[in-house]
Amino acid sequence: MSEARVSDDAPPRLLPGRVLWASAGVASAVLGAGLGELAAGALTLHQGPVVGAREAAAAALPAQFVIRDGIDIVPVVTGAPLVVLIGLLLVVLAAVAGVGAARGWRRPLVVGVVVLALGGIAVLLRPEPSLLELAPVVAGTLGFALGLVPLAGLLRRLGVAVDAGRVDAGRADGGRAAGTPPVPAATRRAFIGAATGVALAGVVAAVAGEVVGRGRRAVEQGRQLLRLTMVTPPTEPAGVGVGVEGVAPWTTPAEEFYRVDQAVVVPTIAAEDWTLRIHGEVEREVVVTYEELIEMTVREQWATLVGLRYEVGGDQVGNAWWSGVPTSALLARAGVLTGADAVVQTGADGWRCVTSTQVLGDPGRRALLAFAMNGEALPLEHGFPARTVVPGLYGGVSACKWVVEWEVTRLEAVADDFSDRPLQAPVRIGARIDVPEDGTTLPPGSVTVGGVAWAPPIGVGAVEVAVDDDGWQLADLGVAREHDAWAQWSATLDLEPGEHRVRVRARDRVGTQQEPEPLDDGAGATGLHEVTLTVDADADDEG
Repeated sequence: MSEARVSDDAPPRLLPGRVLWASAGVASAVLGAGLGELAAGALTLHQGPVVGAREAAAAALPAQFVIRDGIDIVPVVTGAPLVVLIGLLLVVLAAVAGVGAARGWRRPLVVGVVVLALGGIAVLLRPEPSLLELAPVVAGTLGFALGLVPLAGLLRRLGVAVDAGRVDAGRADGGRAAGTPPVPAATRRAFIGAATGVALAGVVAAVAGEVVGRGRRAVEQGRQLLRLTMVTPPTEPAGVGVGVEGVAPWTTPAEEFYRVDQAVVVPTIAAEDWTLRIHGEVEREVVVTYEELIEMTVREQWATLVGLRYEVGGDQVGNAWWSGVPTSALLARAGVLTGADAVVQTGADGWRCVTSTQVLGDPGRRALLAFAMNGEALPLEHGFPARTVVPGLYGGVSACKWVVEWEVTRLEAVADDFSDRPLQAPVRIGARIDVPEDGTTLPPGSVTVGGVAWAPPIGVGAVEVAVDDDGWQLADLGVAREHDAWAQWSATLDLEPGEHRVRVRARDRVGTQQEPEPLDDGAGATGLHEVTLTVDADADDEG
């Protein structure tokens, strides 16, 4: 039997050392993909990074280059084939990065930047892109790095060179070239075990993301399908605006409304599964379902909410059109016993706050158990299926999102459980300058300043502005002013060249003035918002 001869032109065989380094990259890519899917599921995004890349590719290509559902024969396909192609591309890039890691971190860094950039482009190509959709891409890139760094370190500690075990294709006997000993079996086993663990972690993350995401997407789809016929769309009262560009709009869009909560993962409760249990010091325990809630008498109103940790001039304040059932009606259904003066509210995320029964039980305070915001069912992030809205109280003592329980009790019995926050925290009168921004340079002459002010539940009575140490002058307010909502304001100032300090203050309708001094009492921000403006004779009209 004759011996086969190896051709001089035969391609070199795969190199075991190179294979191990490439495998490190691929295993790390699996971890990154899994973490990306987990992030997508946790954030209730419609799709993970791989499927999202497929949709972005399909959206970017001309129609004649796209095949959908295998109907037409054209050069590029969507669906499963394109997912496979994208997956293979990521595997190749990961393998290249893994082999490159044997000689340093430059090549893996380049691959990571390329993938991150492509992911960002894919997000921007979507119909309604948002920064939140970048989270899975970032999570995937970080996951890749978290996997590759320890695996590369292990290969280095084991002494595996990228050309270890290289076979000399030019030798007829297939012997190894000098200086390239084979990778020992024990070394291979140690690395394979570690790489398998990294890849399995990615698979587990992907499965968890799918499980979490499926439930969250189902709840979101159910939320969008709700037909709340009793809810009306927001109609801004006539004359509320002052017509100054840059001033916060009267209606704060839900996606821009501030959010403060402890939920690492936003709770997802289907409307049909939600209940509110009212118990404790009541005549009868009551359990309210979502269907019962929306069939009760609905109240709709404008209300401005302010976060307890709002900082002067900050963005933890927003105004929205809320629809819901008065909390007074719900407490009346249960029958609050004499002496009970507090309600411990609990959300599905475990957050708790204590609110006065006098506030929740008084129809005049206009507190709501809200199920709609700006004419639509509450977004998941803002408390769907239901949340508490109490005008005039800081959110930290009243605005319980994803609320599932009200325990009627006595304040003295629960005071120690809430020692980290004030038990009674009425919203303090406040005002903010939105335009011009702090540090703006302007030409000499008239300058229009504007912003918003709030004083719930009494309402804004007046807003004043002052320049440097000059006296206060009244600002113009929007014509229609709601008791519980903020008011837009504007003023025209004549500024000479130089640096100027512009301040704003508000007072409510009974004449109470905004607290001018910062107080560190933990019961809400005080002090006046101010901006520094520079008037430069050489500045053009665009500043």
